[in-house]
Amino acid sequence: MLWPKKDVIVAANGRLMVSWPDADQTFYARLLDWLRLNYGLRESGEAVASFEVVILPDLVGEGVRLEAGWDIWCGYHLLATDEAGDDFLRRTLARDA
Repeated sequence: MLWPKKDVIVAANGRLMVSWPDADQTFYARLLDWLRLNYGLRESGEAVASFEVVILPDLVGEGVRLEAGWDIWCGYHLLATDEAGDDFLRRTLARDA
């Protein structure tokens, strides 16, 4: 998978967040497929949209829950909700950032 530029930060909740500011919907769909096929993550919940922010369904799997979304500042992003999420993002998506 070709990755667009990504940012890795510690978010306001103290957890790791990986974002792709320039990514489009096609990239996000490929990312979801990649996470599903390689790590068994699946979407849980419904999308909620406003002009500046879209809260996307969480991604959940074996002991992991990541909050997903899109906004005009960060683009598409995945946010850890606990230590297991931090570890998952660090091992899979935050590398080489």
